Amino acid sequence: VGVKSGLKNIKPRLKQNDLIIGINSSGLHSNGFSLIRKIIKEKKVNLNKKIDKNKTIGQLLLKPTEIYVDPILELFSKKLIKSCAHITGGGITENLPRSLTNNVKAQIDLSKFNLSKIFKWLHGYGITQSEMLRTFNCGYGMIVILEKSKLNKFENLIKKHKLSYDNIGVLLNSKKSKKRIKFIGKLNFND
Repeated sequence: VGVKSGLKNIKPRLKQNDLIIGINSSGLHSNGFSLIRKIIKEKKVNLNKKIDKNKTIGQLLLKPTEIYVDPILELFSKKLIKSCAHITGGGITENLPRSLTNNVKAQIDLSKFNLSKIFKWLHGYGITQSEMLRTFNCGYGMIVILEKSKLNKFENLIKKHKLSYDNIGVLLNSKKSKKRIKFIGKLNFND
């Protein structure tokens, strides 16, 4: 949750109305491939089929993982973000709660997600929305939390690193709620 400074662990001061920002992923980021292999095998998927402009399913599945170390370190050093979650195995459902303090919960608006073709393709094989959110990054390899007043400086730094982002939610006050994320809206799986 916090950043280690010497021997102290400094916890972020998360509060209601802090923004939840999704930094766009380059693709699947090596997550969910057991499920993907099962789909490929059972459905006899042609990996040479083009589904995104001139990209084949195989090319999209093998797209290298985006590495966020440099921009995240710079964002923390400039005090532009309070907390972050790397969206790996377990998806947003399991990774985001680890970056929250007990006084808040996340409200995520799924209708704001900008799903790429590979996630829409996977959903077409019967993967439910909740399973997509639990297994894949659904387009966001890193989620950061920041104050609204720091959004412009955040945006400038993200552009410098040639990354893009979407504002996907806000923090709400919470009294140690067991449910750390409230999802509203639905993922848009249509083209």
